[in-house]
Amino acid sequence: ADGNAGGMTSETLDDYEEGAFTPTVEFGSGGNTGMSLGTALGRYTKIGRVVRCDFVINFSAKGSSTGGVYIASLPFTADSDSSARITGIVPYVATVTSVDGHIMAYGGAGVSKVPLYDATNGSTIINQGNINDSTQLRGVITYNCA
Repeated sequence: ADGNAGGMTSETLDDYEEGAFTPTVEFGSGGNTGMSLGTALGRYTKIGRVVRCDFVINFSAKGSSTGGVYIASLPFTADSDSSARITGIVPYVATVTSVDGHIMAYGGAGVSKVPLYDATNGSTIINQGNINDSTQLRGVITYNCA
């Protein structure tokens, strides 16, 4: 036996990509008035349709926009299939107010941004009031792209 999966016709990896991207932050429906990021770094690996994004975001000023916090400017748009989801975890969080434990990312199909949720209550979106001028977020997001 050659160890190949049933029906597999090739072992060539024909869709592999690595690169950098610059993550952004949006509040609510896209606002970021007065917000400033000291650091916004991202790296991604794309294998076939699966994308893994690692990011570091350090705020230097949170600004005056309101609403939920979204990690935006992901390198690829998520698949538009209704069962497709963007998921992730932000295990390193510094200076975030009123959030217990980790933050998770969970988003829908056909988008290139994802809202952040308090992991202790999966239905509560982190909002601008939870962010401070020196908040730091480091995490990973995984999704299938279009």
